[in-house]
Amino acid sequence: MPDCSTNHIETFRKTFLQRWLGWRGVVLFFVLMLISLPFLYRGYRLGQVPVLDPPFDVEEFTRPIPDDENAYHGFEQAYGELVDVPDAEYEAYNAQLETGWDLGTDVLERHLDNNRRALKTWRETCELDQYQPHPYQTQDDGPLIPVIDSRELCRLAEIQIQKSAKLGTPKKALPWIRASLRHAYLIRQRGPINNYQVGVAYFSSSSCVINDWSSHPQLTRTELDEAIQELVTARQLNPEFSEVLKAECLANASLYELWSVELDQHVHDTIGSGEVRLGSNWRAWLEGEPAYTVRLFPHMAQNHLRFIHRDRRDRPAIIHGSVFDATASSPSKSSLLTSHELDTLISQSLISGQSWLSSGLRATDRDEARYRCLLVALAAQAYFRDHGEFPADAAELIPEYLDEIPDDLYSPTPAPLIYRRDGEGAVVYSRFENEIDDGGLEVDYSERSVSNELLELGYRIRSPLTQPLYAPK
Repeated sequence: MPDCSTNHIETFRKTFLQRWLGWRGVVLFFVLMLISLPFLYRGYRLGQVPVLDPPFDVEEFTRPIPDDENAYHGFEQAYGELVDVPDAEYEAYNAQLETGWDLGTDVLERHLDNNRRALKTWRETCELDQYQPHPYQTQDDGPLIPVIDSRELCRLAEIQIQKSAKLGTPKKALPWIRASLRHAYLIRQRGPINNYQVGVAYFSSSSCVINDWSSHPQLTRTELDEAIQELVTARQLNPEFSEVLKAECLANASLYELWSVELDQHVHDTIGSGEVRLGSNWRAWLEGEPAYTVRLFPHMAQNHLRFIHRDRRDRPAIIHGSVFDATASSPSKSSLLTSHELDTLISQSLISGQSWLSSGLRATDRDEARYRCLLVALAAQAYFRDHGEFPADAAELIPEYLDEIPDDLYSPTPAPLIYRRDGEGAVVYSRFENEIDDGGLEVDYSERSVSNELLELGYRIRSPLTQPLYAPK
């Protein structure tokens, strides 16, 4: 009788399976391996970036400001009320902007008149102390401000300052100076780096107009003291750059969660620049995108927030514009990636080649230097009203006009801003990015003679005795 025991049946089954599979088993094995390889590679890619929560309290940071305290809504209303320059007058408008307001600039005057309502809303909104983009979602529809409209309102305010001065009533410019300064700082709050850089550009423009205004011969010491106070008070609205980096982390994470190959191609075709990074949805999936890039942002924020509070001369070097080099610092207990590991991962992501950390810091350092120089320039003008001349040394401004001469953050060692008399006027400037004193020959972009970059950053302080008296004709 055949052996029908359980062991015999099991042995027969194994032998039959082995005979049937044979070469088929080898083929099946390799087919399964080929199918699983893309999944394994995607898993490997994502495994390179450990999951990390944002290194700050997101709920606290994004807690909504009450609408009646949030300047965002008032600015949005002012943008909606803005009346554009007619196409037929646009060329004349730009030409008159170049020379500034004068009695013959009829197009500028009409544009001011047409926008009284928008300017009233804008100036009233500038009295608020908080600004939060709403809704806080992505850079496409949330935090970014409408640059063209906001810039136009800033230009109109600058025109009002020029107009007040040239009509012989410089004191009437003070409310517009206040609004211009507060607006330049307000729009930086709780928004990403792009918002911050726009605010920096507005302050740069307004500060030049204010410096010119300060040389008006009819201004008094009291009015200049008021301008200094407005500058100092407005500066208190400026957010810490760490707050900007938190907003950048959240905004970028939201933006790249929506990333797609089609969107990348659309942006490239629309603006005619940039790079189509991956080219196909299959490759994007294989590379783990956009999840791979989104996972990087909390690690970048952790690196940035660790060092961002330091003075310029004490910060570590920046690697490829993206992360601080923490090699020389003691390792952070919560850090899952070293600076160089993080830099390598960034170079393989959708944000490869972007240098917004270094560009953002460059903007904030320039902004701080301009603020400090303008403070000294206004104080020197106040001194002139009392003494009929500018001080021979900046130390003469202490303590009546300034508590101290501000530090030059571009100096390699702690040192005050450079101030000196210059003919009938004076000049105040920072050593700027080459960190040396080049003699104050080029402190303004209109003075560049050799390159596209300034040698120093500061202001010419013009004597009121050399300025014309303006009066309406």
